[in-house]
Amino acid sequence: MAATDSDFAVFASGIELVDDEGASVRTNMITRGDVKRVIPNLEELVEKHPDRTARALVAHDGNRADLARVLAALGSDGWPEGGDPAEEAAAFAHHLLKQARVAKGDVDGVCWEYRGTIVV
Repeated sequence: MAATDSDFAVFASGIELVDDEGASVRTNMITRGDVKRVIPNLEELVEKHPDRTARALVAHDGNRADLARVLAALGSDGWPEGGDPAEEAAAFAHHLLKQARVAKGDVDGVCWEYRGTIVV
């Protein structure tokens, strides 16, 4: 997560596909061996210091995002509808932590597809 200088050992595939609707699709993953290591980092960002994380995401987005909405996204099982990158990054961090915990219990990695244009 660039906004917080966090390294989650994400492997981003160099293969970029286009889906039936013309959107760019890229597969990413955190391997089984790295899941245990990244969970404490995610816990710090999502659960222990959500205020600091939300402020960092808003700053990284040029202070355009609503801090309260970004903070809410860090604690929500939902997905933001507005398309704000800071809110989406917060929601993704929440979901990634949740799935990493499942993967750790199942001794698996976490894999996801990103559709659309990546905003860094």
